[in-house]
Amino acid sequence: KSFSDVLAAFEDVQKITHCSTGCGGCHQKVLDIISEIMMGGK
Repeated sequence: KSFSDVLAAFEDVQKITHCSTGCGGCHQKVLDIISEIMMGGK
């Protein structure tokens, strides 16, 4: 996956969770989800 895929995934997660990157707790969840996507997980 390319970095643009990560950004697209990040935007999708933000839409789903209604979170921005400004929230520390949500930000970690977003990163966890993106890392799962990047590793070919769920």
